[in-house]
Amino acid sequence: MIDNNIGLIDVKNGDWGAAIAEFDRAIKVLKPVVERDPKNLYRLSALAWTYDNQGNVTLKLADSSDSDHMTQLQNAKLRFEAALDLRRKIHDDARAKKLWEFDLDESEADVVATQGLIDRLSEKHREAADEFDKAAQFLTSAAEVFARESTNKQSVNAELIARNIEYLDYAAEEYAALGDTDHARRDLALAMQMFDIYRSILDAADLERLQKLLAADVQGASAN
Repeated sequence: MIDNNIGLIDVKNGDWGAAIAEFDRAIKVLKPVVERDPKNLYRLSALAWTYDNQGNVTLKLADSSDSDHMTQLQNAKLRFEAALDLRRKIHDDARAKKLWEFDLDESEADVVATQGLIDRLSEKHREAADEFDKAAQFLTSAAEVFARESTNKQSVNAELIARNIEYLDYAAEEYAALGDTDHARRDLALAMQMFDIYRSILDAADLERLQKLLAADVQGASAN
C-alpha cells in the first residue's frame, strides 16, 4: 500500500516512470501474499487497485508519447484486464458487498474504454463509438452504486462524472467520423447535459479540459 501511495505521488508530480516502478514493487509484494491467501478479498482488491494504477499511468504515457501510442494503449489494457479478472473473482465471492460492485463497474469501463482508444487509433470508428458508449454505461452504473451506498453528504463521484462526459464526447466524435450525425448529436447532447448539471463539483483541471473538449465538438457539430 505504501508503494502504491508513493507511486500516486509520483503521478501527481508527473514522474510516470518512477510511478510505474513503484507499482511494480507493489505487485511483487502483493502477488505472493495473494497466492498464500487467495480468499482474502481485501488483498485481492489491493492487487486489482495496483493494476488499475499501472493502467492509468500507462495511459498517461500513451498520451504524452510522440510515438508508439498503440503499444502503450495495449499495455494499459493488459493491466486493466488483470484488475478486471481479480474483481470478477471478488464479486463472485461477495455479491452482497456493494463496494465490490462499484469497483467491478469501474474495471469494466476501464477495459472497454481502452479498447475504444485502441480502435480509435486504428480508425475503427464504429467499434470505438460503441465501446465508448458502453464505457459510459458502466460508469453510469458505478455512479448509481456510489450514490446508493454513499455514507456522507457527497453522493456524487466527480471523477466518474468527468470520465463519463469524456467517453460520451469521444463516442460522439467517432459517430461523427462515420457520418452518423443522429448518434453523434445524441451523445454530445448527453455529455453537455451532464456537464451543465455537475460542473460545480468537477475538479478545476477536469472542468477546464472538458470545457475545451465540448466547445470544440459543439462547434464542429454546428458546422455540420
